[in-house]
Amino acid sequence: MRVFLKANLFIVLSLFMLGLPSLGYSDELPVGPVASLPTSDVAGSTWVVTDGTTRGDCTTGGGKFKTLCVYSGSYWATAGEGILRSLGTKTNCSGATGTCVAAPAGSVSIAAAATTVTVATTMVTANSQIFIQEDSSLGTKLSITCNTTLGRSYAVTARTAATSFVITSSAAPSATAACLSYFIVN
Repeated sequence: MRVFLKANLFIVLSLFMLGLPSLGYSDELPVGPVASLPTSDVAGSTWVVTDGTTRGDCTTGGGKFKTLCVYSGSYWATAGEGILRSLGTKTNCSGATGTCVAAPAGSVSIAAAATTVTVATTMVTANSQIFIQEDSSLGTKLSITCNTTLGRSYAVTARTAATSFVITSSAAPSATAACLSYFIVN
């Protein structure tokens, strides 16, 4: 079966997600091993990696799996994964104190009597859209007791690209921490 990427990306993604091995490639689509991927490229550039070590692998060569990979502007990812990751669904942090390394989505808390938390994540950029929502059901995930009093509002009040952003609450939670979910769109 021969599918042209430009004709219908959704079909190509669907076939890759199903792991169909008989997929053909357009002559316009670069094909090669992981080592042939450019270290930087135009965001949205697409390649077929021919030697992923696992299904969906765009980073480690030497295997037998074929994967459709898309460049995000800073990393190569499986086409479907790249789309989801850019929406913040690939890595999900559980950092009650705000340490989230490279997670574009996750859960953090603002300590009782405090009004801010600094979320350390390299996924934030100068132009990121950052969404915040209080969620008092996150206690188990964060290993803390979450405040159940509602009515506070939250805002991003500072950011340092590739380092962190600050969430500020309109009022300090009393007795227990305010549990929050964040989601970054780049």
